[in-house]
Amino acid sequence: IADFEKEKNRKVTRFEILTSMAILYYKENNCDICILETGLGGLYDCTNIVDSIISVFGSISFDHVSILGNSLSEIAVQKAGIIKPNSDTVIFDQNSDVIDVMKSTCITKNSTLHLLKQNDISNYSVNGTNQIFDFKHYNNIEINLIGLKQIENTSVVLECFEILKSKYNFNISNSAIKNSLKSIKHPARFEQLSKTPNIIFDGAHNENAMKNLVN
Repeated sequence: IADFEKEKNRKVTRFEILTSMAILYYKENNCDICILETGLGGLYDCTNIVDSIISVFGSISFDHVSILGNSLSEIAVQKAGIIKPNSDTVIFDQNSDVIDVMKSTCITKNSTLHLLKQNDISNYSVNGTNQIFDFKHYNNIEINLIGLKQIENTSVVLECFEILKSKYNFNISNSAIKNSLKSIKHPARFEQLSKTPNIIFDGAHNENAMKNLVN
């Protein structure tokens, strides 16, 4: 760190240190696959040093505008910066400005775009607090997560599984996928802390996330 700071004449950030430690840890533990979440934006984020095989995007909305840009197109350009040449990109259909940026970036990088749509999802039902649905050829997927946005998020995950199995020969059984999705918990995402009185805890921190919470 001291050598880097002297050579580059700038301080190493805490996030850069943590990311470097994490990558080294994954290497030493011989991980089959790693999921790295971008810290801020993407294009200039230190996680972008990794030559990823799949770039995954959630919903893109106005956030950190002083750094990422004042329009959805500008923000999407920063986000799309993680897309690697000859890779796969997965995103659920959303604002047309965002999708246009993703399409053009994928063309430039020769990345296969997996643009998921609402009609990929069918047979939706609810069992208590669990949501059940079909996604493409996956039937009776059950998740222990509340909110329609989680259906879209889960669809993105299922598409990633498909890419890993078909393109990279990962041996992942459908039963393993189903069981893991059914048991997953996501603290601070519409988490019920108390039933009497009914107290819901959520970490919605921008306008888009707040709209999803209200819905």
